Amino acid sequence: MKASLKVIWPLALALALMLAVSAGAAAPAYMDPKDIKAGTSGYGLTVFWGDEPETFDFSVIAVTKGDASLADIILVKVSGQKIDAIGGIAAGMSGSPCYIGGKLVGALSHVLEGPDPKIGVVTPMSVMVRLLEAGKLAESARPFTVAGWGTFVPVATPVWVSGLGPRAQKALEASLGSKGYAVSPAMALGLGGADDSNGTFAAGSSIAVQMCNGDVEAGAIGTLTWTDGRSFLAFGHPFLNIGSVEMPMSKSSVLAVLPSDSFPFKLGTFGKPAAVVTEDRMYGLAGTIGRDAKMADVIVKASDMQTGRRKSSSMRCLQDERLISGLVGSAVLSVMDSVIMRVGEGTVYLSVIIEARQGSLFREEMIWSDADVANKVTSEVTGMLSLIAENDAQAAEILKVQVNVDVAPSRMTAVIKGVTLPEAGFAAGQTQSVGVVLKPFRGQEYTKMVDIDIPADIEPGPVSVIVYGGSSEDDDGSLDITDKVGDVSGISLEELFGRISLADQNNDLIIEIYRDTGASEEDFTPEYGAYEEEPLYTGRIALQSVIQGSAVEYSEVR
Repeated sequence: MKASLKVIWPLALALALMLAVSAGAAAPAYMDPKDIKAGTSGYGLTVFWGDEPETFDFSVIAVTKGDASLADIILVKVSGQKIDAIGGIAAGMSGSPCYIGGKLVGALSHVLEGPDPKIGVVTPMSVMVRLLEAGKLAESARPFTVAGWGTFVPVATPVWVSGLGPRAQKALEASLGSKGYAVSPAMALGLGGADDSNGTFAAGSSIAVQMCNGDVEAGAIGTLTWTDGRSFLAFGHPFLNIGSVEMPMSKSSVLAVLPSDSFPFKLGTFGKPAAVVTEDRMYGLAGTIGRDAKMADVIVKASDMQTGRRKSSSMRCLQDERLISGLVGSAVLSVMDSVIMRVGEGTVYLSVIIEARQGSLFREEMIWSDADVANKVTSEVTGMLSLIAENDAQAAEILKVQVNVDVAPSRMTAVIKGVTLPEAGFAAGQTQSVGVVLKPFRGQEYTKMVDIDIPADIEPGPVSVIVYGGSSEDDDGSLDITDKVGDVSGISLEELFGRISLADQNNDLIIEIYRDTGASEEDFTPEYGAYEEEPLYTGRIALQSVIQGSAVEYSEVR
């Protein structure tokens, strides 16, 4: 088996939730918990090294209920030469099938938090099979206590991440944590990308569940509990606890079981996806073998105009609206960090293409940051994805995201210093010129002449002429895309795509004419619209600088 050595940064994730998948799956034969007695011995299957499942022993301590649990739990103590060698129940053993008298009992799923890592919990098959029954629901999984024993936690499921730099990994960790996933960082050396580990899935096989694959990989290693060759059950507790999902699954080869401060963990490879997880709920994972997961294609390209460095990265990631913005954002940040190799100021030319089954959008933007240009660009991209993913009209099936970034080290900004109008005022139906006075950063002030077409239907009378930049005047320079798009509640997905595509760019010079109401320049706030009323005229031109500031002058239409 060939595999490429990568330094990977695992995010240790221990997680949880609900139910429902494929009708038509034949439920496995299993032993009911009420028929299991304390002191009974059995065996489990898991992969300690390589690809072949091996046995370990266990004895039943008790069949009881955890705190507020809806189901019986089987308290066990594992043993055997391999268990002794690794120091107890390891992360990656989640889902290991356990048998008594040759009958399937359930999946090893939890471990005692504290002094004895050989004491754990088996999730009964009587509850795991609910994952194969449409319409059944279950409460969230979480650590629970057993009287006289202490707290049991789901066997930690390390999320292995390769292809991301340190800052991007922390950003992904924060994104997952903000959605309620319990995340704690760790470090390890491992192998990834093996493409020949797809043997036949069998009970006890080591499996990898992936959030993304390609140049960036993120996923977790666990154990397959049961399969009939088509349907499967695994883990015995949730992975991301997100219910119905489309997540690729592959075989995994175990390279070693390593010690850690909390629990030992399996180090393994991600194989080529050959199955799909469709349910991620309280009692484990369920899905289908031989079917591909629906994924979004992501391409990120960046270049540094000062050094000439270039990099591109491609991956496939979950379409899931709860996760896609964080996954794509981490890839954007990682590529930019690796290209500019610094954290600091810069001007960026950004273009973004987002294709969904319901439509597509193309947006260009110019971004300046005096502190962290890579992070600011990442926020702009994730803002677009979040607007789409969180829209209240319909679920968007995102098929492709393409991000292109060119970074210039210089500050390319200009501030509006004033506006000059025709001395004789405006003539309805005519094209007339307006002069906008601009002061580039460390440059000479100049006047940009802009031709505007005065609408023929404007009635004579006093008017206010507002000029402003597509960028706001905060310390760092610009409104983000969510500010510019504004309130999107109740609009269609098609209209949302249009709003994102056509929203003001930071390098836009915008001119608006309003009926003069006597309001002062202080009443004008570009981010909320001039005077909060509809303009009589709006025009814009794109310049080669991020435009900041505003100016107001008064005239009349003859």
